[in-house]
Amino acid sequence: MNKKVLSLLVVEDNPSDFLIIEQMLRSVGEPAFTILHASNCETAESLLLNNSFDLILLDLMLPDSEGIDSFFRIKSSSKQQPILILSGVKDSELALKAVQNGAQDYLMKGDFDDKWLVKSIQYAVERHRLETEALQKDQLYRHLFEENPLAHFIWNPFDKSILYANKAATEKYGYTDQEWQKLSFDQLFEQSDNLSKVLKVEEPNELIKNFRKDHSILYVKLKNFPYEFQGKKVTLSIIEDKTNDKTKEAELSFQAEILSHVRDVVIVTDHNHKIVFWNVGAEEILGYQADEVKGKKISQLVADIYADELETFSRDSMNGADQKRLFGFVSKNVNLHLLDLHSSPMRNNSHMRGAVHVAKDVTTSNKLIESQRETVATLNTLFNNVEQSVFLLDALGKIRSFNASATKYAVQFLGREMKLYDNFIDLFSSNISQLVKEKVQESFFKKSSLQFDVEIKFASNKSHWFILQLNPMKTDDDEIIGLCVGMINITDKKVNEERLYKQFKEIEDANKQLDQFVYAASHDLRAPLNSVLGLINLSKLEEPTSSVVEYLDLMEKSINQLDELIKDFLNYSRNQRMGDEYAPIKLKKLVNNLIDNLRFTDKADQIDWQIEIEPDFEFNSDEPRFKMALSNLLSNAIRYHDYGKKDKLFVRIKAENIDGKTSISMTDNGIGIEASKQDHLFEMFYRASNRPGGTGLGLYLVKQIIEKLGGTISFTSNFGVGSTFTIDFNAQLGA
Repeated sequence: MNKKVLSLLVVEDNPSDFLIIEQMLRSVGEPAFTILHASNCETAESLLLNNSFDLILLDLMLPDSEGIDSFFRIKSSSKQQPILILSGVKDSELALKAVQNGAQDYLMKGDFDDKWLVKSIQYAVERHRLETEALQKDQLYRHLFEENPLAHFIWNPFDKSILYANKAATEKYGYTDQEWQKLSFDQLFEQSDNLSKVLKVEEPNELIKNFRKDHSILYVKLKNFPYEFQGKKVTLSIIEDKTNDKTKEAELSFQAEILSHVRDVVIVTDHNHKIVFWNVGAEEILGYQADEVKGKKISQLVADIYADELETFSRDSMNGADQKRLFGFVSKNVNLHLLDLHSSPMRNNSHMRGAVHVAKDVTTSNKLIESQRETVATLNTLFNNVEQSVFLLDALGKIRSFNASATKYAVQFLGREMKLYDNFIDLFSSNISQLVKEKVQESFFKKSSLQFDVEIKFASNKSHWFILQLNPMKTDDDEIIGLCVGMINITDKKVNEERLYKQFKEIEDANKQLDQFVYAASHDLRAPLNSVLGLINLSKLEEPTSSVVEYLDLMEKSINQLDELIKDFLNYSRNQRMGDEYAPIKLKKLVNNLIDNLRFTDKADQIDWQIEIEPDFEFNSDEPRFKMALSNLLSNAIRYHDYGKKDKLFVRIKAENIDGKTSISMTDNGIGIEASKQDHLFEMFYRASNRPGGTGLGLYLVKQIIEKLGGTISFTSNFGVGSTFTIDFNAQLGA
């Protein structure tokens, strides 16, 4: 309780007792009190007439009234103000009786101190406030329940007995209050197997059939809520009568059923010109299902040129005027339909609800002649302006129509004019007429389109090439009534193709000759080089001077380098000329053979060869080519090692199958490759090191070979540390 000052009326005939009470109340700091005193009932009634108090302290034994009568007199004048009884020992029974009749509490004189008195007053005032609020709420709820326009029932969920029904329920169902007490709630419903379940559901989805006292039917919406009434757990049910809605729904369903069988277009729009009804006729003519157009404006279904006019047309219809006009509606498959639209306003109790639009499709009847003229004109324009010659043949192969290009063909190449009903086969020379005849018969027989090339030699002995396209013309019943034949002159194309083919062959022959020259020249150069090398070795055996030995060494190195270049030329030429010969390769055996061939290479004996390949490991490839690539990589590993700077030199070769792929790697701890040079490593004649012996062709050739074999090659390298080259092949490559 937040009130800081409480107003009290003390009704006490004993001045001493009043003084004690007043002093007790003044002694507490909070709350403060304003106190009026009355020594008898009459004075108290007069004060209550003109004042309002938070609490009345009442002694029951007064000069002009005694006992319980004092309480009833003050209560009748108190305007529902709370009363706290002050009682002597002899008055305790009377005080208790007063409490039973509405007094807040009673205090025995002499048994309380100032704190107890103040606390009792505060509790009495707060209790009275809460009781007053509860009473007001109860009255409000009772009023809402009783006066609610929806039928309300309170019933026992165990025996279904009706405990209370409001005024709306009585009026709706026709039973009296006494009759309700004899009915069970489920008697109002149509009996069914799921009725008990329906009565337990908070809000059943469907409408439920009820019966009035006169056995007439109601269709209702039911809501059930758990409730407490007079200390018992009960069910509160609210029933909304939907009988009119059900009747209207049935009527609308009947009307919709009628409209659905009308084959003209029937569209209903609301006051916002949005579609709310779309019949079967509209579906058949315009192709849209009802759920595809409901909610759209009717103007959205016409061609743009008609949209603004239809908006105005719809507004005029809504204003009460019957309207009639042609509009172009666009169907779902993007065809234009001319609809003769008749629109009328739709009212409900003088309120404008929308418009009804009934339309007849007049596209065919009104536009048929114009459409045919436009079609014929369009077809004639297309027919006579295409570059290819077009002939329309009947079922006997006679020419029934032809275009301007066909006339030009006949004049230019045949030296004659085209005539209707000529035999199409007669347009061709005897050397190809039989072929054309067979193709025409095949197209007729198979009812399918055909295309083929023909070379036609004319009187001037000059040949021209044409593509002939045969396309059957069919009725709706798939009956062949003729052929549409197109002839396209492709002579220039054929001439260009032959010229290109001739150029290709010339280039191919030139490449072969160049390849043969390189191979022969390289082979012929190696013979004298080998002879010179032999002479140098013999010269060294004759104990020449130191300077001569130095010169011979330099000559030997230069000739070896030239020999390496020539061998690379030979390998490159061989790679270009060799055919593909795929077969299983025993990789470990191949690697061992190559290493044996390289053992006498300078410093090869200082390398620890680590071969980590299973003896039975094999994969499918072209062994001569792959051997060239692998030999080149092994030679590089020997040539570019860091001799004299590292204690242990190694080359590790591994092979494994990973996820269906063959992976072969070669790792060394040689000089490595500088990062700035790695992007150019596989370029022709590029050398990443200044060491003698390399030609710049080796790794280029390796990459060409691996890619020709359908594989890839990659590498990682750290300068001064070493390099790893990896070759990857798909499994069963070349099988």
